[in-house]
Amino acid sequence: MRDVVNAWKVLYKARGWSKYAPFDTKGGFNQPYILFKAKNVTDPEKRARLWKKARPIAPGTKHPMRRLLGMAGRAWSFIAARIPGEHMVLNKTSQVPAFIQQSVAELSSKGEIQTAVRDIEGCFPNMPKNAIRLALRDITHRLKEQLNVEGVWVPKWKRSIDCSWQYQGKEGSWVSFETLLDIMEFSLDHAYVKMPDGTLWKQKHGIPMGDPLSPGMTIGTCAWMENEWLKTMTEKDKEHFRARRYMDDILMVLVRSPSWDTDRFMQDFETSHCYWPPLKLEDGTEDTFLETRFVIENNQATYRLKNDNETEYRIWRYHDFDSYGGYTEKRATLFNCLRKVASYASNDAQLLFSGAAKLKEFEHLHYPAGIRRFACTILARDTCNSTWLKLRKHQ
Repeated sequence: MRDVVNAWKVLYKARGWSKYAPFDTKGGFNQPYILFKAKNVTDPEKRARLWKKARPIAPGTKHPMRRLLGMAGRAWSFIAARIPGEHMVLNKTSQVPAFIQQSVAELSSKGEIQTAVRDIEGCFPNMPKNAIRLALRDITHRLKEQLNVEGVWVPKWKRSIDCSWQYQGKEGSWVSFETLLDIMEFSLDHAYVKMPDGTLWKQKHGIPMGDPLSPGMTIGTCAWMENEWLKTMTEKDKEHFRARRYMDDILMVLVRSPSWDTDRFMQDFETSHCYWPPLKLEDGTEDTFLETRFVIENNQATYRLKNDNETEYRIWRYHDFDSYGGYTEKRATLFNCLRKVASYASNDAQLLFSGAAKLKEFEHLHYPAGIRRFACTILARDTCNSTWLKLRKHQ
């Protein structure tokens, strides 16, 4: 098994596919199984620059309290998706197209629409711990007052069953807000990484890397900061922009109008009047947010599914058709990808372009033309869109 793993590492490195880099206490790359997460980028210069931003991750899968932390993590994620008050939380990446369309419809009458994509640089390792403690305590306090709830019921085994504010029976466990806050305090103060030489490193700053509570901490703390920032704004300011954030990625849709100072607003936002220091914002890809690639011209929005293989085949994502695996699984992968393309396309032209690029990607993976044509037929039937029949002709 070790030989197979090493062979794949050599292949990944040779083809530039690697998403991870091993790490040791001396800062080298000769320890094979202690991993640092790195950015998945294709530009060599950007990859070299971002490689230094990698950070140690202590996976919760080997934690002696992994079951308790896992339950608490699910509970905090459930809370983070239902935070009361004004904030910019986006719960699913699939909600981006609808958000863009709704924002354009609401703001188009006020002036010229423009967008801004920003990232919270180093959100996890730079998040101040006092902000996390204050935010999560305030959120649970507001939930008690506004919803009259005292905790979260977490299913024990089934991931398909969601958590609940009410007790749902013995198939799950009831965790009070006080217990969740105690677990949060423990996680913040006891984040350790065991290095290859046996030494233990303690994470002193930021959100615990690899902890099941980390997503809920990130979403909740940023939402609390946004709520405090939005309280200081006038209603006129709120009428001229819409914003959503998924983890540490932010998309803003703004209006440029003589009656509103857009530049002043963006300057206040970018100088972290919203997020506490040392958090700061950096520019993102202007025409791309998460999995959505979009353009707004003349106050009209067009969008499609992001695909880095649109112009040339650069990134390998899915199994080759000749690889080990079942036919049913491979066909389901093709169908699911094409359904996603359909759900993200704003019009037939975008569907035709993005659908052709995705089908070309599967052609590179040696998927037979018959399967690709069959998939187009099924999508045409399910979506009632004849564009899929046009795509089928070219397979």
